[in-house]
Amino acid sequence: MFYILIYVLFCITTSTFFISIFFNMLHGYKLYSYNFDNMKVINIMGISFVPILLCLYMYLAWFIEMNVENSIPLIIGICSMGFVGIVDDLVGNRRTTGLRGHFSKFIKGDFTTGTFKAIICLLISIIISSTLSKGYIDLILNILVICLSTNLINIFDVRPGRAVKVVLFLCTIFLLIEISLLYLATPLICMLGVYGNYDVKSYCMMGDTGSNILGFILGFFSISHFDFLTKITYLIFLIIIHIVAERYSITDIINHHRVLSFIDKIGSIRQN
Repeated sequence: MFYILIYVLFCITTSTFFISIFFNMLHGYKLYSYNFDNMKVINIMGISFVPILLCLYMYLAWFIEMNVENSIPLIIGICSMGFVGIVDDLVGNRRTTGLRGHFSKFIKGDFTTGTFKAIICLLISIIISSTLSKGYIDLILNILVICLSTNLINIFDVRPGRAVKVVLFLCTIFLLIEISLLYLATPLICMLGVYGNYDVKSYCMMGDTGSNILGFILGFFSISHFDFLTKITYLIFLIIIHIVAERYSITDIINHHRVLSFIDKIGSIRQN
């Protein structure tokens, strides 16, 4: 119990240290963007997730639970998804959105940062899935799970605090399904517990940099710990969310549901 407490405190301290450093650094470099409410806020705070998660997962691998070799795919994925997210955040065209929008541009010969992100995500998914799969069917399933999961949080990251709440909710569901994920999920939960206060109050946005990393980690949790049927269920959930997001506004759906709307606005300074 004592070691678990030390581990949690280390996660919180590390998260607080890096988030405060990156918040001040991005503020100093004036890396601002405008959110949905036309408020000027610090952008790409998701870049702080990279050093936080690298420190915490390396600590976990070396001193507590996780095998060092098994941590390599997770670390590679975090760094890779963070990189493509930064590219998209800094030079991406916000007029093109959604999988269908980027695919249409690609068919017409227009190579967008979203297309670049999709290609890199697919390649990383193949590499990582190949180390964790038990056959060709499992390989294809794992690739699809990582690809769609990586984009999942990006769908919800359109209002302050929403992406953080979705990840924490999914982490809770994952832990109810597979409690052995506790050690792996603790760094993520502690980090979001610290970062969430900044995001929900509209001090900053994580950007694609952060949402890609969070979505990838959820996908990695799934393919590394769930059985085949549970992964199929998660994949079906991912497909449904993507189809709904392409056809309808997730925000409108949430706003028209009393409970979801209430949860969505917890801690937020926004009015709508």
